[in-house]
Amino acid sequence: MYDGYENGIGIAEKLYAEFDRLVRLTRDVVTRCSCDVGCPACVLSPRCGDSNQPMDKQGASAILRHLTQI
Repeated sequence: MYDGYENGIGIAEKLYAEFDRLVRLTRDVVTRCSCDVGCPACVLSPRCGDSNQPMDKQGASAILRHLTQI
């Protein structure tokens, strides 16, 4: 996630402060989703300029599991 506003609106600081909680919540959303490879409910974005080609549900799940074990 990035702050798309010029000079930002402070979202990065808020994300940093809530990082552990947000990673756990995101991990739960991705792993509980019933799709096989990713969908708009878990990892795909309707705003992706690359037609979601770089998105990978299995990869996202692995990264999120690792981050919650640190």
